[in-house]
Amino acid sequence: MNKEFLHKVWPVIKSLIPPALLKILRKYKDSYGCFGNYATWEDALKDSSGYNSPRILEKVKNSTLLVKSGKAKYERDSVIYDSFDFSYPFISGLLLAAAANDGELRVIDYGGSLGTTYFLHRQFFRDLKRVNWNVVEQPHFVDCGRENVEDEIIKFHYSIDECLKQTQPSVFILSSVLQYLKEPYSFLERIAEYGFPFLLFDRTAFMLSDFQERLTVQKVHPMFYEASYPAWFLKKNAFMNILNGYELVFEFQASEQDTVWSKVDGRFMGFFFRKKLHFS
Repeated sequence: MNKEFLHKVWPVIKSLIPPALLKILRKYKDSYGCFGNYATWEDALKDSSGYNSPRILEKVKNSTLLVKSGKAKYERDSVIYDSFDFSYPFISGLLLAAAANDGELRVIDYGGSLGTTYFLHRQFFRDLKRVNWNVVEQPHFVDCGRENVEDEIIKFHYSIDECLKQTQPSVFILSSVLQYLKEPYSFLERIAEYGFPFLLFDRTAFMLSDFQERLTVQKVHPMFYEASYPAWFLKKNAFMNILNGYELVFEFQASEQDTVWSKVDGRFMGFFFRKKLHFS
């Protein structure tokens, strides 16, 4: 699925669709995305189906194995794409972290599915001295990853603390994860306390106003899988204040900008932070 190609041919396709059918398609499209403005996580949860269906994991596993074997280029949310969707600022952050660590890239990829981010970017790591990619995920994803995906580079763990008993990552990654946590700011405080040398965020949802936040329910398009779950649009100033022990190296616009989530007055952003040095 090539986004640029679809963008170019869509006006032609649209002109050939009868108005009545086009109206139905627009209504169908508007059924998916982020909706509501919930007062509590529990309220949003009541309107959600969750993410724990075994069918979701099976779809993700099958797609991941195609990518790992080289039979497909790229997988995200179980869907196979025929072209890469690189985030070059994201890659820059990883390579900067590796350069600062004598050519070794040691990562915790929190909520990293079955290694989507690693397999997308692995071609950029070929000249590094060493790559150690650790995914922390839900138990059923970890079990599946260990059985079907794990190798000498990519490993799967049930928790951050379990991972830290085996390795000392220098980069902590949160890619399209923070907004799906019940208490994202509390989690961020915990991560800051670990003191990882680098923090790398991607595809993280914020309100357009730095001083507002919104709790929605995201209804996933069935081309990915059948699911819905609470999703935050975060307050950027609160996010930045928690990370005051870190220096912001750069921020960037994430690739989600053109999705149906833009119905909310939000934006998807990425950040690369370096731990501040303290001298006595």
